[in-house]
Amino acid sequence: MPEKRPAKTPVRRPSVKGQRIAQPTARSRNASRRTPQSVTPSATSIALDKNKILALAIAILAVLVIVFAITRIAGALSGAANSADESGASEEQQGETEASHNGKASGPYSLSFCTTGDLIFWREVADYIDKNGGASAMEHIADHLAQADVTISNVESPLSDDESEPVPNKDIYIIGRPSAIESIKNSDITLASLANNHIMDYTGPALKDTLEALDDAGVLHAGAGKYLLHRRRDVVEGDLAVV
Repeated sequence: MPEKRPAKTPVRRPSVKGQRIAQPTARSRNASRRTPQSVTPSATSIALDKNKILALAIAILAVLVIVFAITRIAGALSGAANSADESGASEEQQGETEASHNGKASGPYSLSFCTTGDLIFWREVADYIDKNGGASAMEHIADHLAQADVTISNVESPLSDDESEPVPNKDIYIIGRPSAIESIKNSDITLASLANNHIMDYTGPALKDTLEALDDAGVLHAGAGKYLLHRRRDVVEGDLAVV
């Protein structure tokens, strides 16, 4: 007869009293794999951030105000020092300023120049001078020219009545009224250039009258005058020449 096997006694799993051990389900396993949700900052933390930003902005503004104030103060002190220096310098240079070109120099760092083209006191201009006087030729521009510290003009025509010795072999001869020196003087011409192709139209005598008129009016001149270099005697007219 076959042997009878003893019946197996069922094994019970231990359990906590009053509790059932929950078995993990598919939903719980999927939930554990999800990314945790971001935490929304509270109203208190947002208020703190705004206060920090406001405090930082106020601090930056305060620094800028301080820097600006320091810059203005430094500039004011520097300006006062420069003003004092210029005041002392101006007293020392007062004598030189008064001796300058009619005292018109505006300061040690500025100098204005004015230049003109040819001054020709001939033909219609000569007729106008005969009628209205020597100063009339430039009366409408004299004040403007006199505003510059240095005014340079080319005196194209000799200022003379002496037409006794014209230079030979020329097509056009120019000579201006001697009284036109008043126009040059009233316009405050600083320097008269004489190096041109008409100043010797009537040779030495007319040039000599021109130089004397300019000297008497206190006008500096260059370009013609007494000639001292013997190696250029071919251009000499008496003791005068264009250089």
